[in-house]
Amino acid sequence: MHLNGHEKLAIILSALASFPATASLAQVPAAKEASAQQPVKTTARTPVNSNAPLVTMTPQQHKALVSSVASLREAVKLTQTRKWPQAYAAYTKLIKANPGLGMAYGDRAVSLIAMRRYNEAVNDCNKAISLGKDGSEVYNRRAVAYMQMKKYDLALADYTKVINLQPASAAAYRDRAVCYLRKGDKKNAQRDIAMAKKALGGKLADTKQNQKQSFLAVKDASIVDVSSMSTQKFDDIIKKDPEHKPMYMLQRATVNMFQAKPQKTLEDVDQVLKYSDDQLKKGGSPARSAILKLRITALQKLGRFPEALADCNTVLAAVPGDEQARLVKAMAEFELGKYKEAIDDAAKIKSNPKLVNAAKILASKAKQKLAPSKKGSLSK
Repeated sequence: MHLNGHEKLAIILSALASFPATASLAQVPAAKEASAQQPVKTTARTPVNSNAPLVTMTPQQHKALVSSVASLREAVKLTQTRKWPQAYAAYTKLIKANPGLGMAYGDRAVSLIAMRRYNEAVNDCNKAISLGKDGSEVYNRRAVAYMQMKKYDLALADYTKVINLQPASAAAYRDRAVCYLRKGDKKNAQRDIAMAKKALGGKLADTKQNQKQSFLAVKDASIVDVSSMSTQKFDDIIKKDPEHKPMYMLQRATVNMFQAKPQKTLEDVDQVLKYSDDQLKKGGSPARSAILKLRITALQKLGRFPEALADCNTVLAAVPGDEQARLVKAMAEFELGKYKEAIDDAAKIKSNPKLVNAAKILASKAKQKLAPSKKGSLSK
């Protein structure tokens, strides 16, 4: 049977470990990587915007947060090295401090299955799903546990959910075939084996649905998974604190972006941009150029490249040295067939090594697009 490896985490470990004593969700960028921050004293108050509502951590809370990050680091490392009892202990410690962190339950299930504690693994998968971590990996883990418990109908139901989420997965069809065989259903097993062969041959179309990935941030002195956070919470907060509505709308927009809902992100951002600069400042929002960058990301995801390009130009007019906006501008130009412009903008990115590398790749692709036309002109 197939059991997927440890779920990839997009987490800012170094940033979380040294984060100030005052933090809100908006203050921790939920991204794949972040530069390490210098440690700060737990008594510091360093808000992003002086008008934004603050969540003040006590020294004890800050210590607990740093401990949670350490537990997560350890759990990931121990899972990768297959030290299952120790990994289970590390995840248990993390869950105790952050009981609402669904990905921790889903990942702890891996160690429980390895230790043959199948009923507990099912319970952890159920908890993960109830907390919004309902991706194919969690259903696959629960199916494996059900198989070992000889609860084949339940395992079949979960493997079917995995296939619905990943219809081109040969492993999912193969595992469901094994389940059918154990149940004595040779006909369906043979059908799934045939489907697995088609998947291996690239004959099955996959969905464009991305595998759910965890994006972790700090909220109320705890680690939260932005990718499974309910946006309803923001609606409730806005009703209680309408003064800071723009900031909460931007937080909701960010959550929707991480949950692959760019249209909803765009709707919120567009509403926020209707506020005046004074209203944005009073509402705890960042600078308008920062808000536009979130809008640009949504527009890119939606394939609305002319609008993304226009917004990039607006951001760069305000902040000429913004290399992230410069790279996105080059990407939009590439998509619009403006290859020379894309090359020129990519060449202006020189500071951030990761952005420089991405710019070089983009420039190389743009030059390849231009190459045929150059050959044609020479032949003439």
